[in-house]
Amino acid sequence: MPSKNEIQELEASAALGFASSGYLLYEYYNDLNPSKALHYLKLSCEAGYEVAMFEYAKCIQDDDPHQALKLFNNLSGDDSGRSDYYSAKILEQLAITPRALKAAFNRYLKAAELGDVLAAVKISDMYANGIGCRVNNRKAKEWSAMKGADYLANYSKKSRTSSGGYGCNTTIPNIIEW
Repeated sequence: MPSKNEIQELEASAALGFASSGYLLYEYYNDLNPSKALHYLKLSCEAGYEVAMFEYAKCIQDDDPHQALKLFNNLSGDDSGRSDYYSAKILEQLAITPRALKAAFNRYLKAAELGDVLAAVKISDMYANGIGCRVNNRKAKEWSAMKGADYLANYSKKSRTSSGGYGCNTTIPNIIEW
C-alpha cells in the first residue's frame, strides 16, 4: 500500500500526463473510489497508454459498445489477440445482418490465429453452426482441438442458460488470467 506522499506524487505526475502514473492510480483507487479510479484511467488513456485503453474499453463495452469497439480496433493486432476477441464480441452483439456476422467471424478468426483460446472456442462454434460462415465440421473440430479450447467449450456448454445463451461468458475471462 503506497503512502499518502507517494499517492500525492502519483497524482501530480498523472496530472502532468504521465500515463503509467494514471494507470497505477486507477489500480489503487479501483476498489476504494471507483469514480476516481475511472478518472485516472481516462487520463492514462488520453496520454496514450495502451493497457489503460484496453481496460477502459472493457469498462464501457456494455454502456457504449461503439466507443469500446473504436478503442479495441485501435489496439487490434496485439500479440495475444485479446483486443480482436473483444472487438468480435461487440461486433457479434451489434450484428443485425449476415455481413455483420461475417465481420465478427473474421475478427474472432484473427484473434484465434493469434492464440486466443476463447476466440478458438467461438470459431469452432461458429463453424459448427454456420454463424458468419458456412458450416464446416472439419474446421470446427480443428479449432476445438486448440490447446485449452476443449476444456473451455465443455465449461461453456455446462453453463448454458435455459434461453440458450452462455451464462458464464462474462466470467470465463476472469477465470483464466491472460
